[in-house]
Amino acid sequence: MKKIDAHLHLAKVVAGYCRRGELRAVGGGKAQWGNGEIFQLFPTDFGDTCFLAERALEIMDENQVEKAVLMQGSMYGFQNQYHYEVMQKYPDRFCPSCTVDPFMTDHMETLKYYLEEQKFHLVKFEVSSGGGLMGCHDSFDLAGERMMEIYRLIEKHKSGLSDQSAVEYQRMRTVSRRRSTALFIGRKYLLWRVIEVVITSCTRNAVVRFRARGFESHTLRSKAACLVIWQLFSLPF
Repeated sequence: MKKIDAHLHLAKVVAGYCRRGELRAVGGGKAQWGNGEIFQLFPTDFGDTCFLAERALEIMDENQVEKAVLMQGSMYGFQNQYHYEVMQKYPDRFCPSCTVDPFMTDHMETLKYYLEEQKFHLVKFEVSSGGGLMGCHDSFDLAGERMMEIYRLIEKHKSGLSDQSAVEYQRMRTVSRRRSTALFIGRKYLLWRVIEVVITSCTRNAVVRFRARGFESHTLRSKAACLVIWQLFSLPF
């Protein structure tokens, strides 16, 4: 039975930007927001000012975790370049995600580069107000045309989409109905279309443990877990 961490953050350089301004590492695993607030970003034994793949692999091996899905977030700062490096160096251990700010002038061109040239299989949008895009932008509709254009590109490349916004649950259900083949996974839920795909398409065994701050950890087994590992992220397991 495989053990997969389906939500892991690495940070080669902590360079976040959100509702409290910029976020920078200050040592001892701590980070400081632009308003002066300092907090513990990651455990001290993970790293001093960064948390790298090599240390993550040590922790994974200690806990018999075979593979991990690498997520993105505005709080840590986009890690696209580092995720690409990790994808090249440890293709059998990590499935890294890419991300863009949908309000960037050239966000579609940049996302296309990640999907077509760098061959990412997963796109992640952290849209929460606490540490995501809605902390540095006005609230926006996840089922609006700006985001639908992005979903169409992701769907075209048969990649997966991860969203973190429990508040926008109903809007993401709307997106799942509009896009016929794109697969979604959220912080606290699997959208209904994904569940249907799991039941009809997955046959391998696996265990995926979902971890999310503020929510109780839980495990999906057998067919449900297989979707994340096999279908959604297109990993060569």
